[in-house]
Amino acid sequence: MTTADRDVKYPIEPSFKASLLITAMVALAPMMAAFFWAGGQKDLSRFSTIIFGNWISPFIFWLFAATIFYLWRKKRLFIVEKRATGTLIDIYREITNNQSGEAEPQPSANDLSSALLAKEPDASPDNLLISRLKFREQSGLTGSTLTDLLAESEASAMEGSYAMAHFSVWAIPILGFIGTVWGISGAVSGFSQAMSGQSSAAGISEALKETLPLVTANLATAFDTTFLALILSLPLMYMITTLEKAENSYLKQLAEWSAQTFSGHSTAKSADFIQNSPVQSAPTQAAPMAQSPQAPVNQELSALTMQIDALRRTMQDLSQLLFALKEQEIGSPKL
Repeated sequence: MTTADRDVKYPIEPSFKASLLITAMVALAPMMAAFFWAGGQKDLSRFSTIIFGNWISPFIFWLFAATIFYLWRKKRLFIVEKRATGTLIDIYREITNNQSGEAEPQPSANDLSSALLAKEPDASPDNLLISRLKFREQSGLTGSTLTDLLAESEASAMEGSYAMAHFSVWAIPILGFIGTVWGISGAVSGFSQAMSGQSSAAGISEALKETLPLVTANLATAFDTTFLALILSLPLMYMITTLEKAENSYLKQLAEWSAQTFSGHSTAKSADFIQNSPVQSAPTQAAPMAQSPQAPVNQELSALTMQIDALRRTMQDLSQLLFALKEQEIGSPKL
């Protein structure tokens, strides 16, 4: 029997779709309404212009809010999971200490699950320690083989639970870059319309003056969306890295504690799970979970660097275009 045969839901993974739907109602819809209202306003503050001055910023903020809400729900599940594990160890130790002889069978996973839910009604029936017990009973595996299989399975489930959060950290700067391209495209289009049909330098200069407000508004959109996306990406990176590190540490603790507890050599206290004290895991237990949470962050920073470099080249081309127009205006004879 392998870990692929386990039909257990990872207990520290809320629904990201629910977070998207809830934040769409409480964040996206009001912000889009404010965008349509603010479209004709001329006296908006700088903050209001960044948030409501274009149609892309509400979507950036929506994805940010959905991810924050998802991580908040995930952290609450993580706290409940750790508390339930501590209670479960206390229950197991109490039962085994009250047994009169070694011949008496150890409590089953179902018995421990019922006792846990009686003490912790909000605990998940898919608690990882209970899942470990059930898998041990069904597979008959023991020792390092069981430990390695379970550690690999849990590490994979933990990594999968952060997939949508990592997608958001990648997608938010992409949305900002889309706003940049949209704004610069509008600005260049404004220049093109101003110069079309004009044959004299004076005509071109007058047309540029008339279209300058439109051009600057589009450039503001370009920079505002990128600025907002980069600013919102920073706290998301920090929250994901911190929570992922804490959860990875818990899984390492769980691997060692379950191996010690159910082999009859446990001296650890259940309160340590709640306090999140560091536990040194054996190399065979830590190896499947040795992936650094910093790796995806480095990839996202590399993608942001490429986007900023592309924006720099685009603005350089635009500045060269403006310089050429200025030179043409100066060098043209006045009529």
